[in-house]
Amino acid sequence: MKYYALLFILFSLWMDLSAQTDSLRQKTSSPKPSTYTLIKQARKQLKANFLADNPGEALIWMDSLMEMENEKYAALAWDERWMLYLWQETFGNMLEEVAAFDENERYAYSLKIQPPEDSLYEVLDSRLYEMRFDLFNDLNKGFFTEEERLVTTLMIDYLLRLNVDSEDWNNRIQTFSHKFPNSRFNTFLKSTLRTVLKPTQNALNMHMLFESGTWTDELQRTLNPLFALDLGLGYSHKRWNYNFNFTIGGPRLTRDVAELRDSFAYFWPKKDHTLYFNTDFDIGYDLIHTPKIRIFPAIGAGYCSLRPPSSDESDNPQPDYYVFFKYNGFYWLGSITADIKFHFKNAEANLIPKTSYYGVRLRMGVRKLYLGNQNWALAGNLFFFSVGYNLHSFLTAP
Repeated sequence: MKYYALLFILFSLWMDLSAQTDSLRQKTSSPKPSTYTLIKQARKQLKANFLADNPGEALIWMDSLMEMENEKYAALAWDERWMLYLWQETFGNMLEEVAAFDENERYAYSLKIQPPEDSLYEVLDSRLYEMRFDLFNDLNKGFFTEEERLVTTLMIDYLLRLNVDSEDWNNRIQTFSHKFPNSRFNTFLKSTLRTVLKPTQNALNMHMLFESGTWTDELQRTLNPLFALDLGLGYSHKRWNYNFNFTIGGPRLTRDVAELRDSFAYFWPKKDHTLYFNTDFDIGYDLIHTPKIRIFPAIGAGYCSLRPPSSDESDNPQPDYYVFFKYNGFYWLGSITADIKFHFKNAEANLIPKTSYYGVRLRMGVRKLYLGNQNWALAGNLFFFSVGYNLHSFLTAP
């Protein structure tokens, strides 16, 4: 019996050890969370404690994230980290990192796997923008050197994007570097300098207008009113404007047009389609040029053509004698143009000069035609009115 009892005890011990081994195998077989997952969870906890205004807990999670960061992973973006320093009023920590954040650091950071896309940055940015005045007050009360105080002020403006005027921002950075030429912060501050576009007195513009035209004299009885597309390209220097325009339309005939050839009359019948186009060049001068409106009269000359559509442009083949109804000629032009201006938002951020604009263009004038010299039924001129979109962009100097 003693032997049986001993065997039973050994068997029981073996079963317990087997169970423990299986339990250990199950524990070790469970997947370990990845570094990226841990970073994502820690950022979520940091954001929750930040929103709860719990700096103690937030600092713990911030430290955890900084410990997770390595050569492969970025747990906090550098501007997120610096905003957290501002929130905690540990300005010294931010200044130490700013002084060391050169091009090599920026490049090394760009090679890392970036933090998860969450709303942590937006939350930090919104809260710090609300408390920006408190930050400036706390900064003035602290024990800082003049250099540190100026750098911290610049960094608050930079991180919260309060430096909206690029030219003013560049002047502030340059003033600081002149005052502290050997400052350890100059490397980073100079990297924030912006490209300021300096508009010249030269500009390019282009427009697309819809034109309505009214004929005079015999043309009024020969053609329906003109509805056409007007495309234009221009160059401006100071207040002078040089414009090239192209207009194309197709009014119908309202009466027969006759051509006598070899004692035989050929007719271009009423209600038939036409193809009318003109191209001209004019020179104008700005009479009014304000931030909201621009008005300039112009004079010029051009070339026009009126003819039947070709067979490729018409549904039905045209008779051979339609070659007799092709009328071309030069003309004089007088016009006045008005631009209603709208300026681009965030122009500098999009590398658009401040003085550039887009808007509504109104154009009206008269074309003095000489088509009547070729056929009496085409004697007359064209009064036109156009409206559409215009883009006016000033050229910049380096």
